[in-house]
Amino acid sequence: MMQEHVSLNELMERYVQGAMDKKELEEAIYRFLLNNPSRFWLDNNEEKRLDYLCWFYPRLSRIIDAYQNSGASFDAYLFASIRWSRREYFMKEVAHSRTEAVYWNSRAVESWVYNRDEEYLPVEPSTKPISNPRQVLILMLKSYTTISDDFISRIAPRLNMKKEEIQNLVDTLRRKRLAREDALRMLKERLQTQYYRCLKYEVQLRELPEDSINYNVIQLKLEHAKIQLTRLREKCARRKTLASNRQVAEVLGIPKGTVDSAMHAVKHRSFPY
Repeated sequence: MMQEHVSLNELMERYVQGAMDKKELEEAIYRFLLNNPSRFWLDNNEEKRLDYLCWFYPRLSRIIDAYQNSGASFDAYLFASIRWSRREYFMKEVAHSRTEAVYWNSRAVESWVYNRDEEYLPVEPSTKPISNPRQVLILMLKSYTTISDDFISRIAPRLNMKKEEIQNLVDTLRRKRLAREDALRMLKERLQTQYYRCLKYEVQLRELPEDSINYNVIQLKLEHAKIQLTRLREKCARRKTLASNRQVAEVLGIPKGTVDSAMHAVKHRSFPY
């Protein structure tokens, strides 16, 4: 690549004199860095160099502002800033790579454990009438998050209802619980993030010497992260995923006591479907 012989000090002088605005100066510096990689990059990995420049470009504005009272030439000041920012960039890249490795290794284990090929046996739909359709309907609505369209299609005739009627009841209940579902989903996302943070700290500890200051710092972070993880798990366990009896009663237009009685019967005896 042909290198341009551009004086960064002259560019800064033109900017100070008002011959070019800040945006033009930033673009001129960026072009200089693109065309003169040997001035700031040590290896021949062009992809990483371009990634770094994309990361560095938004910081140019602050570097230009901070230069005013530095007392050094702009050329020297800029490359000193690049040298320090490059350390920050590499540290973040290492942290991101470590986090990504932890995540994918964990997902690989989960995939191996849980994502087995399912074996389905053909089951003939039952036409036997349900002895207490109201109890079944209430139980379905209580556990509405697990109800599939296929199940609704198969259960509707046995409840002597149309599929659309049941689907409408389930959709109404979902709307009533939308805020709770959003809060629970956000809590689970926080829990998952905290779990991977703990794994990342554990990986860092294995890579550090035990007598180093960084080891003690990461160990302390891991202890605090585990405490937070435990609290999030306890908080998540306390959140109810089932619909409340009052919500089910409102959707069905029946007294709450009727739902309470039906759920009590479901818990204390079995009944045929």
